[in-house]
Amino acid sequence: MNNQHRFLSFLLAAVPLLAQEPAGSTPPKVQTPSAEQLFRDAWWAESGSNDVDAALRGYLEAAAASGPASVRARALLFAGRLQQRLGKPDTALASFRRLVTEFATETALVNEARTHLRELTAVDLRQNYDEWYERRLFSEEVQLVILGKLEAIASRADLSFTDDKQQQEHRRQLQALITEVEVFGKGAVPALRRFALGRHDAMARTAIGMLFAVGETPPLRSLLAHADWLDDAALVGKLLQQKSKEAMPALPVDDRLARLLAAILEGPDALTHLILTSPLDGTADLSSLVAAVLPYPTARARLLTALQQPGLALLVREAIENAFAYGEDLVVGAADWLAIGAAPLRAEVRHLALAAAARALRPDDAGLLDRLLAAAVAATSSSGHDPALVQALAGGLGENRVVELLAWTPDRLGKLLHCLPAIEEPAFAPMLRQLRRLETSRQTLAKALFADPVALCREFRLTLADDGVVDRLRHHANDANAEMDSNDDLALLARRWHDAMVKTLAAEWAGYDEAGKLAAVVVLHGFALPSAHGALVEFLRQQEPGASAELKAALTYAISNLTR
Repeated sequence: MNNQHRFLSFLLAAVPLLAQEPAGSTPPKVQTPSAEQLFRDAWWAESGSNDVDAALRGYLEAAAASGPASVRARALLFAGRLQQRLGKPDTALASFRRLVTEFATETALVNEARTHLRELTAVDLRQNYDEWYERRLFSEEVQLVILGKLEAIASRADLSFTDDKQQQEHRRQLQALITEVEVFGKGAVPALRRFALGRHDAMARTAIGMLFAVGETPPLRSLLAHADWLDDAALVGKLLQQKSKEAMPALPVDDRLARLLAAILEGPDALTHLILTSPLDGTADLSSLVAAVLPYPTARARLLTALQQPGLALLVREAIENAFAYGEDLVVGAADWLAIGAAPLRAEVRHLALAAAARALRPDDAGLLDRLLAAAVAATSSSGHDPALVQALAGGLGENRVVELLAWTPDRLGKLLHCLPAIEEPAFAPMLRQLRRLETSRQTLAKALFADPVALCREFRLTLADDGVVDRLRHHANDANAEMDSNDDLALLARRWHDAMVKTLAAEWAGYDEAGKLAAVVVLHGFALPSAHGALVEFLRQQEPGASAELKAALTYAISNLTR
């Protein structure tokens, strides 16, 4: 009964086409089948012979043949229904969509096709929101919106204005449009690829950048046509990560840009090899290429090794040094930074590298710490005077997350303290603040301060009678209010630090001569924190009996300032 009902439904649908055919007869063949003839054959194959493969071929041939639009549209409808019945939703969707697009005037058939489309694309949003969203991204409606925005970008991409305000506003509007397209993500990719390959030069470059931004590899032909992306290390880095499913276009073997792109697509090791063996004669900014491979350990190790080779080309050496020195978020150890800063082409690179080495030091890097301290001492000598280097080292140590745990000894800290007069800015203050907060490093710092107070004061080139020496010392030592949550925290730190200084002085005092005692009072006064002076004042008062007139005056002066 069901088969009979199904046969009747097909028969009724095909009545206009079969009106002249005797019931049960086979349609006559013609030399050049028309759409009507092909449709009838297909219908008989499906309904009479149940040959669905032949029927589907016939419907599709009828849709492509010459004949009335109503017949070709009906052929697409029948093809889509048969594809849907055979479990081919993708091809069914294509047939129904083609009917809706190409035969919009066939209202009844279009409405039936839309019904089937809704059935095929229906999604339970509670379970499959991502699937629904992806379908919508590639729907005709959304694609037209993306296309409109890209055309608006293209119309403005190469505009320029002499007025700065107009130019800024133009850039703002252009960037807003670009952001609006990038929000569509992979939905914008098909249109962007078309624009990247277009003849509009400025728009092609813009589309290339937008493809990178949405995580898509631009067409290789577009990358070969517009090489300015090579100067952006971030874009080269994205291409190293994204790879490409395309094959390289056939180009002359001596095409430098093609060789470079091929190396990038092969991976960071291949690109590193090309950088070191063939500088590419200005095809691209080498610094950006080096910066792109630095995140890869094997490539980074090879570049560091190359820096130690005397035969390395200067432009390659400079590119490597610059990429390391100005790279952001590089995970490079202190030893490697010391190697980079050993003998660079530019002094600024040495400063940046040694600061980075100081920042990367770890508690077990005692030998590296000694090398850094030796560089600091050399930079304060008359022959190697370089206060900027000392400033850079101080800044790096101040940013070291575990500076208080480094392999400090009184001698090592003493070398740093004697570098203080070489710089004007209190660059060591953050480091000294951390050293005073941990008990072990606090005691080590106190021993370093009072190991030779006369030498420390001499480094400032001030006489002990000059009150300014205290202010100069305090300028470097007492940035203790920073990062203190409250006055109570500052008072707690002050008590602990003052106790450490008094403990060291009590052990050393008897061994000082008169000049040593005077210098110790000056250093103590200069390194005192601005609260909780009880222990210091008590110690100074204990030294007054029997002191010389000059020492007693120094003690009284210090006590009066501390108790003010």
